[in-house]
Amino acid sequence: MTQKKRIIADYLLYFKYLNRASMQKAYTKNILKQFYFAVVLIVFNMVSGCEGCHSLTNWIPKGSETGVASPVPTVESSANEAVPTATEAAAPVQPKQQLHQYTPRFGIVLLHGLLGNSNGIDKFTAYFRDKFGHETCILVPTSREAWDSISLSISEQKARVLAEIQKELTHRGLPLDFPIVPIGYSQGGLIACKLVADGELNSIAFATVNAPLMGTQFGKILQGLDHLQQVFHLSRQQTRGYVDLSQLAHAWNAHGIQDLVPDSAIILANQAFLAGNSNKKVPGLLVSGFIDDPANKLGLPLPSDWLQQVKECFLGIEMDDKDLNKNQSHPFNLGYASVLTGNKHAKHDSLLSVSTQLGQKETNALTTWLTHASMHGSCTIDSLFPNIKGQIYKDVVHSLYRFNDMGIDFGIETALDSRRVFDGLGAFVQEQVGSIKG
Repeated sequence: MTQKKRIIADYLLYFKYLNRASMQKAYTKNILKQFYFAVVLIVFNMVSGCEGCHSLTNWIPKGSETGVASPVPTVESSANEAVPTATEAAAPVQPKQQLHQYTPRFGIVLLHGLLGNSNGIDKFTAYFRDKFGHETCILVPTSREAWDSISLSISEQKARVLAEIQKELTHRGLPLDFPIVPIGYSQGGLIACKLVADGELNSIAFATVNAPLMGTQFGKILQGLDHLQQVFHLSRQQTRGYVDLSQLAHAWNAHGIQDLVPDSAIILANQAFLAGNSNKKVPGLLVSGFIDDPANKLGLPLPSDWLQQVKECFLGIEMDDKDLNKNQSHPFNLGYASVLTGNKHAKHDSLLSVSTQLGQKETNALTTWLTHASMHGSCTIDSLFPNIKGQIYKDVVHSLYRFNDMGIDFGIETALDSRRVFDGLGAFVQEQVGSIKG
């Protein structure tokens, strides 16, 4: 049969199978849906850490100001306290006392990520409240929420958090050397490390979750801002006043992101802190998540699959080998990993490389740990640095994916929703605070 006759026969075959139009339509709709979720994947990555709004510092447990016992005591925030009467105002001012029945043994400071807020980590808050109850008071600082986490440097954000913690300790009648465990998610992990490194709190342990401890490639986007600002400032002079862009320079102050650039002063200082942490003897836990191939997780077809689907659609020839290539790394993922990590084969959590979350460079040991995690779903690293442990979890990603809420289960967990991550953190904190006397 000539090629021309074969083509005609193929088209006749297609019309013969017109009764399968509904099936083809459903298949095409499924492909479009997969493409939609791929777009959603990228969008959520770009806004990762944006976690809602909340305005009040949240101390937990909350004990009764009247001293009435309750299962979880309530201590009202100073912003919610009643205005004193004239008689009370005339009375001598007394130091603030702990009026609830239970005195906590230690505090947990929970730090949100870039563009985040206290609402975004409310599942962390609820977990530690339920696990430790009245043994701990939980502080979720609000002084670096939303755009403040972009415009303020890591050092400035840390200074705000420190002042907020010290103010609350004083208000609650707790000593300034009260035992504290800072736990930071994403950018908050760098704040947690700096709180410990600077030694202005009695930090008895710390933990980071999916944090850019070695910096992130996305931060490089803003490396040229200084040059851009210079252009803005020169615009008036060079155009004899006709064009004045100097005011725009103030809109480009994104110190909180510039500090995330690999090899920035903050990142280098943090690496030194982790490597030399044995001097401070403060135990740490670095939590990392990763996903093997998000494109394959989403069911996106490889290029060869597209060709097969085109043939099937237009020629009516049913292909039986569409998924033969699914065991290969998807080109989308290879390109995406290359942008995120600089290495198209590097493991990542959809936003950060695994190595940066563990405060180290790619090594053979890291590859071995990731292989173990791939087989078992998680892997505990016994020792990264002196006094610091690491935990790696497969299919725990950085961004706020809501696919499961849509009724589509790809087996992906966000770090802010993963019970595996919560339990690992809880066990670590339990181990470190076990010797503290009540």
